[in-house]
Amino acid sequence: MIFESQGMFNGDYKKALPYYNDFVVPGFAKAYPIGIFKCLSFSDRTTEQWFNTFVVKIKDSIGKTFLPIFRMSDGEYQFCVGYRYPRRQIDEPLWRFIIRTVWRLVNRFKAKVFTDRLVGGGAGYISTNYTKSELKSLRITYAEQLKRISNQGIMALHFTDRIKAPCKKQFQQQYITPMLKWLNENNIVINEKNYFPFYFVYALLRGDCRRQLYESRRILVITSYDQTKREAIERGLKSEGVADVQFIPLSVGRSMYDTIDLFNIKKPIDIVLVGGGVGASNILCQLESLNTVAIDAGYVIECLANPELKKQRTFCWPDEERQGNYDPI
Repeated sequence: MIFESQGMFNGDYKKALPYYNDFVVPGFAKAYPIGIFKCLSFSDRTTEQWFNTFVVKIKDSIGKTFLPIFRMSDGEYQFCVGYRYPRRQIDEPLWRFIIRTVWRLVNRFKAKVFTDRLVGGGAGYISTNYTKSELKSLRITYAEQLKRISNQGIMALHFTDRIKAPCKKQFQQQYITPMLKWLNENNIVINEKNYFPFYFVYALLRGDCRRQLYESRRILVITSYDQTKREAIERGLKSEGVADVQFIPLSVGRSMYDTIDLFNIKKPIDIVLVGGGVGASNILCQLESLNTVAIDAGYVIECLANPELKKQRTFCWPDEERQGNYDPI
């Protein structure tokens, strides 16, 4: 039992890990200064120190060591532990919270009665599409995949807490304690070496560091796409200085069942960008033979295809591109 001694079972997610620190990321500090976010951590080091460790770890692994990086947020959490009702928002009147909760109860009842699928995604893309009857067996497979990733790579977990309103609403805090219990029950260890914040992946691939990452690199993109989107992704990567781009297609929303073929890929590959939704773990676990960094990039791939989308997601629109508009998203 890896978390019990740290008091995570008391139900207070802010005490689930030893530290609850200010969260400020280099390149995004004007839009998200101290006082916007907090983050659960194993140590009291600053976010800047933590992020620099993350960047160095990735740069040192390119072309040398298999380093899978998997992000988990509300969609992945729901896949693991089922739907949990959101907490009361910052400064939200009680009456509004009650109405919102009742409305969600009604919608959840409808979903149970009339829907037999777990579907998720965003504007223009589907990341999850599995029948409820598939979930039991898939969760067993999922746990095995996450155990492997946690042993070999990085778990980029969304244990970040927005503490200031207004801005984007809270949406995943209700999953933090249940998820830590689920990880514990499935013997998936997270620690100071393999746990990094979810938003570090966005900041790495969308902030200043991306130039060091992309310049003259050979990139493999594994996601679902049509020809138009493929061309847009390639243009986006070439504009970042990438030397070569290759693609492998995935199914839409069902990547937990996909098997990829690396036979025709020109090697070596420097970095793999995966857009597989909840099932990105399955794809990451098939990339060890490439012996390099494989990142569950998700929404960043959408931003490569359509740069305007960076303005719709937290830590995707860096300070240097905001032209004086530092309103947090």
